[in-house]
Amino acid sequence: MQPIILSDVHLSLQEFQQLNQQAILRRRWWVFLLPVVYPVYNFWAEIDFSDLSSIIPLVILILIYAVIVVIVLRRQSKRQYTATPLFQQSTTYTLADAGVTVINSLQHSTLAWSVFKGVRRMGRWYILVSENQQGLLLDSARIQLPATEADLLNAFQQRGLRLL
Repeated sequence: MQPIILSDVHLSLQEFQQLNQQAILRRRWWVFLLPVVYPVYNFWAEIDFSDLSSIIPLVILILIYAVIVVIVLRRQSKRQYTATPLFQQSTTYTLADAGVTVINSLQHSTLAWSVFKGVRRMGRWYILVSENQQGLLLDSARIQLPATEADLLNAFQQRGLRLL
C-alpha cells in the first residue's frame, strides 16, 4: 500500500463542538427526548387543538429546554476541548501497511490496524474508532497528493474497517 499522509490536521473548537454534538445525539438522543415527552404526556389531555393558544406554553417550554440542551452541550465540549492538549495540536497521520503513525509535538506512535474496529464519517472528518471507544480524527481535506479520499476509503476497506 502506498502510504497516505494527512498533514497538519488541526481540530478547531467549533469543529470539535459540532462533532461532539453529532456523536452525543447519535448515541443518546432518547435521553434528551425524555424530558420533553413527560410534559407533553401530562398536558395532552388539557390541550384544545381548536384553540392554538393552549399549545403556546408547551411550545415555549420545549424551546427553552432545547436552548438549555444546546448551551450545556457546548459548555461541556468546550471544557473537554480545552482540557485535552492533543485536540489543540497540529498532527500528521501516515496510513501504511504497518498501521497508522501519529506525529505531533506531544507524541510519536504507530497504532496497528487491529486496534481499530471501524470508521465513522462526520462531514469531512473520518473517525477511526478503537476498541476502547477512543478514536483518531482524520480530516479528509488534509490528504496529501497523490492520494485521494477514495484511496483513504479503499485503505479502510482493505483493513476490514466497517463504517459505523
